[in-house]
Amino acid sequence: MKISVITWDASFRESFHTIDSFGKQNFEKFNYEFIWSEFYNNQNKILKSKIDLYSNFSFVNMNNSIDKKWHLGKTINHGIKHAKGDILIIPDGDVIVNDNFLNQIIEIFKNSCDELACYFR
Repeated sequence: MKISVITWDASFRESFHTIDSFGKQNFEKFNYEFIWSEFYNNQNKILKSKIDLYSNFSFVNMNNSIDKKWHLGKTINHGIKHAKGDILIIPDGDVIVNDNFLNQIIEIFKNSCDELACYFR
């Protein structure tokens, strides 16, 4: 069962600790992917260098100009279009998860196959 983690931005994040948080997962790299979906034509070098640290991470850009009003749903859906996972995780781009988070997700879906959506705080 492959997991796709899709997070999003509209060029307003000041830190990218979410990337490192998901990069440190105690989970086999080939069983999950991390996609950062960007609404604007963001060329942030720090963001891209962090994503490039992990072979299973990618950056997808909608390349909208800054004068266009950003749309959360369109940004998330753009990331989902690139996803290959059986399970989608859509966290805010500012979260930090524990190193075992993806394993916990797999256990929830193995034990509760009738759950189509789960919400975590």
